[in-house]
Amino acid sequence: MQGQIIRIGTNSKDYINAMDMSEGYGDSGNAIADKSQFIMSLFEQLDTNHGGISPIDRSIIDRCVSLVYQDAMKNNYIPTLKHLYNKLLEQSEPEAKSLAIKLELFTNGSLNIFAHETNVDIKSRILSFNIFNLGKQLKTMGLLVITDAIINRVNENWRKGKRTHVFIDEIHVIFENEESATFFASAWRQFRKRDAYPTGITQNVKYLLSSQQGTSMLSNSEFIVMLNQSANDREDLARLLNISEEQMGYITNAPTGSGLIKYGGSILPFVNKMPKGLLYDLNTTKPGNRKLLFN
Repeated sequence: MQGQIIRIGTNSKDYINAMDMSEGYGDSGNAIADKSQFIMSLFEQLDTNHGGISPIDRSIIDRCVSLVYQDAMKNNYIPTLKHLYNKLLEQSEPEAKSLAIKLELFTNGSLNIFAHETNVDIKSRILSFNIFNLGKQLKTMGLLVITDAIINRVNENWRKGKRTHVFIDEIHVIFENEESATFFASAWRQFRKRDAYPTGITQNVKYLLSSQQGTSMLSNSEFIVMLNQSANDREDLARLLNISEEQMGYITNAPTGSGLIKYGGSILPFVNKMPKGLLYDLNTTKPGNRKLLFN
């Protein structure tokens, strides 16, 4: 199958460079500006306990990202977050020093897994990014860096006339703050414009429904599968997707393997129960059943 599993975690030796940028990066026509937006979303993750980053912070980040890439192109090297950290320290503003301190743990400290040059082959036919061991503090940041790496791969495939299928689990984590939601909504648009088919998976749809970017993505999606939903989520989905009262019954206390499918302008109930046997054993995600299979 020509596949590869890339394990991202604090104890892993697999690295993805958060500053990697392929030809044609972004969707605005200004690759460095789009990369700057991505870096801002990372800084939002570093400062979630203090209200995120300020307009002054954004200006400094934008300036430093541009300077880092100018230096890299002039001297023919691949930039990393360590170069950005050093560039922040060179600035005169106290806010720049504060930003550098926030970044230090993720460049020179114990959580520096995204501050190295990429050392894995991301050109394999099938890629699986495993973030199980990433830890809560790095999970959203990890999803953003991985999404950015996928953007680079989608761009490469698009230039070669190849289609890309993208599956993102726990997608709700990205919508827990505005900056990362804005970046991901832009990534989602790029996927669709460049012959990629993105699929988001979540058990916590409330985070998408509470985000303007998330609701926009949901309302513009051609294909949505809904399983059993909580009362509040059902009501919000009904308003967003025009689900009738009768149809709501199919996602109220729904048994496993059943629910609603929205396809284009149609909404249909479905039942998809897999009979017990080898295929069920290989596909089940229930821990008890998997123990029986692998023990």
